Amino acid sequence: MRIVILIGIMIVTVWGAWGVFSVDLHRWLGLGTDLEEIALWGDSFGVINALISALGFTAVLATLIVQARAVADQAEDLHRQRFESSFFELLGLMRELRENVTYQVSQKYMESRDSSHSKRAIGGFKVSTVDIRSRHGHFSRIRKGHDGIVAAVTELRYWAKKNSKNSDPRQNLVSSYDEFVYRRWESSFSPYFRIVYTILMRIREDSVLSCDEKAQYSNLLRSQLTSHEITLLAINGLASVSKDLDDLLTEFRMLKYMPEGSARRMLENIYKPEAFMPRS
Repeated sequence: MRIVILIGIMIVTVWGAWGVFSVDLHRWLGLGTDLEEIALWGDSFGVINALISALGFTAVLATLIVQARAVADQAEDLHRQRFESSFFELLGLMRELRENVTYQVSQKYMESRDSSHSKRAIGGFKVSTVDIRSRHGHFSRIRKGHDGIVAAVTELRYWAKKNSKNSDPRQNLVSSYDEFVYRRWESSFSPYFRIVYTILMRIREDSVLSCDEKAQYSNLLRSQLTSHEITLLAINGLASVSKDLDDLLTEFRMLKYMPEGSARRMLENIYKPEAFMPRS
Protein backbone atom coordinates (compact mmCIF):
# COMPACT_ATOMS: atom_id res chain seq x y z
CA MET A 1 0.00 0.00 0.00
CA ARG A 2 2.83 2.43 0.85
CA ILE A 3 4.57 1.65 -2.44
CA VAL A 4 1.43 2.47 -4.40
CA ILE A 5 1.08 5.79 -2.55
CA LEU A 6 4.72 6.69 -3.23
CA ILE A 7 4.38 5.87 -6.93
CA GLY A 8 1.25 8.01 -7.13
CA ILE A 9 3.01 10.95 -5.43
CA MET A 10 5.96 10.67 -7.83
CA ILE A 11 3.67 10.62 -10.88
CA VAL A 12 1.70 13.65 -9.71
CA THR A 13 4.95 15.53 -8.89
CA VAL A 14 6.56 14.86 -12.27
CA TRP A 15 3.37 15.68 -14.10
CA GLY A 16 2.93 18.94 -12.18
CA ALA A 17 6.57 19.95 -12.63
CA TRP A 18 6.36 19.31 -16.36
CA GLY A 19 3.29 21.49 -16.69
CA VAL A 20 4.89 24.40 -14.77
CA PHE A 21 8.50 24.32 -16.02
CA SER A 22 8.24 22.84 -19.56
CA VAL A 23 8.57 26.27 -21.29
CA ASP A 24 11.54 27.26 -19.16
CA LEU A 25 13.17 23.91 -19.88
CA HIS A 26 12.75 24.53 -23.65
CA ARG A 27 14.46 27.90 -23.38
CA TRP A 28 17.22 26.58 -21.11
CA LEU A 29 18.06 23.93 -23.68
CA GLY A 30 18.47 26.72 -26.28
CA LEU A 31 15.66 25.50 -28.46
CA GLY A 32 14.30 28.99 -29.01
CA THR A 33 11.47 31.06 -27.69
CA ASP A 34 9.07 30.95 -30.61
CA LEU A 35 5.67 29.75 -29.37
CA GLU A 36 5.14 27.51 -32.42
CA GLU A 37 8.46 25.78 -31.80
CA ILE A 38 7.62 25.44 -28.11
CA ALA A 39 4.22 23.98 -29.02
CA LEU A 40 5.75 21.47 -31.43
CA TRP A 41 8.35 20.50 -28.85
CA GLY A 42 5.62 19.97 -26.23
CA ASP A 43 3.57 17.85 -28.64
CA SER A 44 6.59 15.59 -29.09
CA PHE A 45 6.11 14.51 -25.47
CA GLY A 46 2.55 13.30 -26.01
CA VAL A 47 3.67 9.68 -25.59
CA ILE A 48 5.11 10.54 -22.21
CA ASN A 49 1.84 12.23 -21.21
CA ALA A 50 -0.10 9.13 -22.27
CA LEU A 51 2.30 6.93 -20.35
CA ILE A 52 1.97 9.05 -17.23
CA SER A 53 -1.83 8.97 -17.58
CA ALA A 54 -1.74 5.19 -17.89
CA LEU A 55 0.52 4.88 -14.85
CA GLY A 56 -1.79 7.13 -12.87
CA PHE A 57 -4.80 5.04 -13.84
CA THR A 58 -2.91 1.87 -12.94
CA ALA A 59 -1.98 3.31 -9.55
CA VAL A 60 -5.62 4.19 -8.83
CA LEU A 61 -6.76 0.71 -9.93
CA ALA A 62 -4.09 -0.96 -7.80
CA THR A 63 -5.18 1.13 -4.81
CA LEU A 64 -8.79 0.05 -5.29
CA ILE A 65 -7.74 -3.62 -5.54
CA VAL A 66 -5.63 -3.40 -2.38
CA GLN A 67 -8.49 -1.71 -0.53
CA ALA A 68 -10.95 -4.36 -1.72
CA ARG A 69 -8.64 -7.12 -0.48
CA ALA A 70 -8.22 -5.38 2.85
CA VAL A 71 -11.99 -5.08 3.24
CA ALA A 72 -12.42 -8.77 2.33
CA ASP A 73 -9.75 -9.79 4.85
CA GLN A 74 -11.43 -7.72 7.54
CA ALA A 75 -14.79 -9.31 6.71
CA GLU A 76 -13.28 -12.82 6.95
CA ASP A 77 -11.61 -12.00 10.28
CA LEU A 78 -14.92 -10.66 11.61
CA HIS A 79 -16.70 -13.79 10.38
CA ARG A 80 -14.17 -16.03 12.14
CA GLN A 81 -14.64 -14.09 15.38
CA ARG A 82 -18.41 -14.42 15.13
CA PHE A 83 -18.17 -18.12 14.28
CA GLU A 84 -15.90 -18.78 17.25
CA SER A 85 -18.23 -16.91 19.59
CA SER A 86 -21.26 -18.79 18.24
CA PHE A 87 -19.40 -22.11 18.42
CA PHE A 88 -18.60 -21.78 22.12
CA GLU A 89 -22.14 -20.63 22.86
CA LEU A 90 -23.43 -23.79 21.18
CA LEU A 91 -20.97 -25.90 23.20
CA GLY A 92 -22.34 -24.34 26.38
CA LEU A 93 -25.89 -25.07 25.25
CA MET A 94 -24.89 -28.65 24.44
CA ARG A 95 -23.59 -29.14 27.99
CA GLU A 96 -26.84 -27.76 29.40
CA LEU A 97 -28.94 -30.08 27.25
CA ARG A 98 -26.75 -33.01 28.27
CA GLU A 99 -27.53 -32.31 31.91
CA ASN A 100 -31.25 -32.42 31.08
CA VAL A 101 -31.08 -35.88 29.49
CA THR A 102 -33.07 -38.50 31.43
CA TYR A 103 -33.26 -42.25 30.93
CA GLN A 104 -34.62 -45.28 32.72
CA VAL A 105 -33.84 -48.81 31.62
CA SER A 106 -36.83 -50.81 30.45
CA GLN A 107 -38.63 -53.40 32.51
CA LYS A 108 -37.84 -55.83 29.72
CA TYR A 109 -34.14 -55.24 30.31
CA MET A 110 -34.44 -55.83 34.06
CA GLU A 111 -36.43 -59.01 33.54
CA SER A 112 -33.98 -60.28 30.94
CA ARG A 113 -31.02 -59.61 33.20
CA ASP A 114 -32.80 -61.33 36.11
CA SER A 115 -33.58 -64.29 33.89
CA SER A 116 -30.01 -64.68 32.65
CA HIS A 117 -28.64 -64.58 36.18
CA SER A 118 -31.25 -67.06 37.37
CA LYS A 119 -30.11 -69.49 34.67
CA ARG A 120 -26.55 -69.15 35.87
CA ALA A 121 -27.75 -69.78 39.42
CA ILE A 122 -29.40 -73.00 38.32
CA GLY A 123 -26.08 -74.06 36.86
CA GLY A 124 -24.46 -74.02 40.28
CA PHE A 125 -24.38 -70.40 41.44
CA LYS A 126 -26.52 -69.56 44.44
CA VAL A 127 -27.88 -66.14 43.48
CA SER A 128 -31.31 -65.11 44.72
CA THR A 129 -33.68 -62.72 42.97
CA VAL A 130 -33.12 -60.21 45.77
CA ASP A 131 -29.35 -60.38 45.20
CA ILE A 132 -29.83 -59.89 41.47
CA ARG A 133 -32.02 -56.82 41.89
CA SER A 134 -29.65 -55.28 44.42
CA ARG A 135 -26.76 -55.79 42.03
CA HIS A 136 -28.47 -54.21 39.02
CA GLY A 137 -31.16 -52.17 40.70
CA HIS A 138 -29.18 -48.93 40.41
CA PHE A 139 -30.09 -48.94 36.70
CA SER A 140 -33.81 -49.27 37.39
CA ARG A 141 -34.31 -45.69 38.59
CA ILE A 142 -34.39 -42.65 36.31
CA ARG A 143 -30.88 -41.42 35.57
CA LYS A 144 -30.07 -37.84 34.56
CA GLY A 145 -27.29 -36.21 32.59
CA HIS A 146 -24.31 -38.29 31.67
CA ASP A 147 -25.54 -41.10 33.94
CA GLY A 148 -28.64 -41.32 31.75
CA ILE A 149 -26.48 -41.62 28.64
CA VAL A 150 -24.43 -44.37 30.31
CA ALA A 151 -27.62 -46.25 31.22
CA ALA A 152 -28.95 -45.96 27.66
CA VAL A 153 -25.69 -47.21 26.14
CA THR A 154 -25.57 -50.07 28.65
CA GLU A 155 -29.03 -51.26 27.68
CA LEU A 156 -28.44 -50.85 23.94
CA ARG A 157 -25.16 -52.73 24.15
CA TYR A 158 -26.90 -55.53 26.04
CA TRP A 159 -29.65 -55.96 23.45
CA ALA A 160 -27.23 -55.65 20.53
CA LYS A 161 -25.08 -58.41 21.96
CA LYS A 162 -28.05 -60.58 22.91
CA ASN A 163 -29.60 -60.35 19.42
CA SER A 164 -26.36 -60.28 17.42
CA LYS A 165 -26.92 -63.76 15.96
CA ASN A 166 -30.50 -63.11 14.94
CA SER A 167 -30.27 -60.07 12.64
CA ASP A 168 -28.13 -57.76 10.54
CA PRO A 169 -25.77 -55.70 12.80
CA ARG A 170 -27.08 -52.35 11.58
CA GLN A 171 -30.70 -53.36 11.78
CA ASN A 172 -30.06 -54.87 15.20
CA LEU A 173 -28.76 -51.56 16.60
CA VAL A 174 -31.39 -49.46 14.85
CA SER A 175 -34.31 -51.56 16.08
CA SER A 176 -32.93 -51.65 19.63
CA TYR A 177 -32.43 -47.86 19.58
CA ASP A 178 -35.94 -47.31 18.22
CA GLU A 179 -37.56 -49.55 20.83
CA PHE A 180 -35.67 -48.62 23.97
CA VAL A 181 -34.49 -45.03 23.41
CA TYR A 182 -36.37 -43.21 20.66
CA ARG A 183 -39.90 -44.35 21.44
CA ARG A 184 -39.51 -44.05 25.20
CA TRP A 185 -37.23 -41.03 25.67
CA GLU A 186 -37.28 -39.08 22.39
CA SER A 187 -38.25 -35.80 24.05
CA SER A 188 -35.29 -36.10 26.41
CA PHE A 189 -32.57 -37.04 23.92
CA SER A 190 -33.63 -35.23 20.73
CA PRO A 191 -32.61 -31.67 21.78
CA TYR A 192 -29.15 -32.98 22.73
CA PHE A 193 -28.74 -34.86 19.45
CA ARG A 194 -29.96 -31.86 17.44
CA ILE A 195 -27.47 -29.46 19.00
CA VAL A 196 -24.56 -31.80 18.21
CA TYR A 197 -25.88 -32.15 14.65
CA THR A 198 -26.20 -28.36 14.34
CA ILE A 199 -22.62 -27.77 15.49
CA LEU A 200 -21.19 -30.28 13.01
CA MET A 201 -23.36 -28.98 10.17
CA ARG A 202 -22.29 -25.39 10.79
CA ILE A 203 -18.66 -26.42 10.69
CA ARG A 204 -19.19 -28.33 7.43
CA GLU A 205 -21.16 -25.58 5.64
CA ASP A 206 -19.00 -22.61 6.62
CA SER A 207 -17.50 -21.12 3.45
CA VAL A 208 -14.78 -19.08 5.16
CA LEU A 209 -13.10 -21.59 7.47
CA SER A 210 -10.21 -23.57 6.05
CA CYS A 211 -10.08 -27.36 6.24
CA ASP A 212 -7.58 -27.14 9.11
CA GLU A 213 -9.82 -24.73 11.02
CA LYS A 214 -12.82 -27.01 10.53
CA ALA A 215 -10.76 -29.92 11.85
CA GLN A 216 -9.77 -27.88 14.91
CA TYR A 217 -13.37 -27.01 15.74
CA SER A 218 -14.55 -30.60 15.29
CA ASN A 219 -11.71 -31.75 17.54
CA LEU A 220 -12.84 -29.25 20.18
CA LEU A 221 -16.34 -30.67 20.01
CA ARG A 222 -15.05 -34.23 20.24
CA SER A 223 -12.99 -33.31 23.31
CA GLN A 224 -16.25 -32.39 25.10
CA LEU A 225 -17.81 -35.82 24.50
CA THR A 226 -17.22 -38.97 26.52
CA SER A 227 -16.93 -42.41 24.94
CA HIS A 228 -20.52 -43.20 25.98
CA GLU A 229 -21.77 -40.05 24.26
CA ILE A 230 -19.86 -40.89 21.09
CA THR A 231 -21.31 -44.41 21.16
CA LEU A 232 -24.87 -43.18 21.59
CA LEU A 233 -24.40 -40.53 18.87
CA ALA A 234 -23.05 -43.19 16.51
CA ILE A 235 -26.05 -45.46 17.16
CA ASN A 236 -28.45 -42.54 16.75
CA GLY A 237 -26.70 -41.67 13.48
CA LEU A 238 -27.80 -45.03 12.04
CA ALA A 239 -31.48 -44.25 12.55
CA SER A 240 -33.50 -42.63 9.76
CA VAL A 241 -34.62 -39.81 12.07
CA SER A 242 -31.05 -38.51 12.37
CA LYS A 243 -30.76 -37.37 8.71
CA ASP A 244 -27.08 -37.51 7.70
CA LEU A 245 -25.55 -37.48 11.18
CA ASP A 246 -23.64 -40.66 10.34
CA ASP A 247 -21.96 -38.84 7.43
CA LEU A 248 -20.99 -35.94 9.69
CA LEU A 249 -19.56 -38.29 12.31
CA THR A 250 -17.54 -40.00 9.58
CA GLU A 251 -16.39 -36.78 7.90
CA PHE A 252 -15.06 -35.29 11.14
CA ARG A 253 -13.60 -38.57 12.49
CA MET A 254 -15.72 -38.37 15.62
CA LEU A 255 -15.34 -42.10 16.42
CA LYS A 256 -11.55 -41.99 16.34
CA TYR A 257 -10.99 -42.26 20.10
CA MET A 258 -13.70 -44.77 20.94
CA PRO A 259 -12.14 -47.28 23.37
CA GLU A 260 -11.65 -50.85 22.27
CA GLY A 261 -14.56 -53.07 23.23
CA SER A 262 -17.78 -54.62 22.02
CA ALA A 263 -19.41 -51.28 21.15
CA ARG A 264 -16.52 -50.23 18.92
CA ARG A 265 -16.38 -53.61 17.23
CA MET A 266 -20.09 -53.46 16.45
CA LEU A 267 -19.81 -49.97 15.00
CA GLU A 268 -16.68 -50.83 13.00
CA ASN A 269 -18.81 -53.39 11.15
CA ILE A 270 -21.27 -50.66 10.17
CA TYR A 271 -19.45 -47.32 9.80
CA LYS A 272 -16.85 -46.58 7.14
CA PRO A 273 -13.22 -47.04 8.28
CA GLU A 274 -12.67 -43.28 7.86
CA ALA A 275 -14.84 -42.62 10.92
CA PHE A 276 -12.19 -44.21 13.14
CA MET A 277 -9.10 -42.87 11.35
CA PRO A 278 -7.06 -39.73 12.11
CA ARG A 279 -7.07 -36.91 9.60
CA SER A 280 -4.21 -37.03 7.10
